[in-house]
Amino acid sequence: MDEDEGPETEDTPERAESAKRRQKRVAEDRQRAMRELMATKHGRELLSFWMHDMCGVYKPVNAAYGTEGVHFYQGARSVGLTIRELALQSAPDQYMVLLAENVIKG
Repeated sequence: MDEDEGPETEDTPERAESAKRRQKRVAEDRQRAMRELMATKHGRELLSFWMHDMCGVYKPVNAAYGTEGVHFYQGARSVGLTIRELALQSAPDQYMVLLAENVIKG
């Protein structure tokens, strides 16, 4: 690298635009993957397991868990809420099917 050139990590309008395009492509790929997962009964069952059983999206956090336990469960719940948000953005109709199949029926 010449001394006159800036560092390779220097932000330029082109790099910023490239990063935006990459972020958009990644978001679209995630939504496409979520739609494919939500399109099958097994996929919806897996998502329900992750969100509801593993992450406790709809379970209250009990203070009896202690400070560390509360933080742990809140962290897990945060992951579940992120998954739920992606599911709702990507396939809202299928998310309602997921609820009917896995949550509402008990």
